[in-house]
Amino acid sequence: MLWQLIAACDTGKYDTLTLEEVKQHANAGTIGSFMVATFGQDCDFSIFEPSDWTNIGETWARIANAIDPSRKFGVDRKGVCLLMAYALESLQMLESETANS
Repeated sequence: MLWQLIAACDTGKYDTLTLEEVKQHANAGTIGSFMVATFGQDCDFSIFEPSDWTNIGETWARIANAIDPSRKFGVDRKGVCLLMAYALESLQMLESETANS
């Protein structure tokens, strides 16, 4: 996912994607359908099953509700950067959960 988002960010096409749009979809649990609709032509998310999107949606909703993106991630402007930050935070959370099991 990160490679796809990095490539999308590099195109410049998604510079207008806002933090609020991303947070809204993260909080609503619609981040998967939003990402596929938004990045569909530039990103291949076909490796993700519906259950993966459900897990991603739940995790990212928790992140969106608990973390100030500016303070924690240094993300103040670009929604695509917030998506990358959510993906990285998810990996850190997974690593932490695995280490504590």
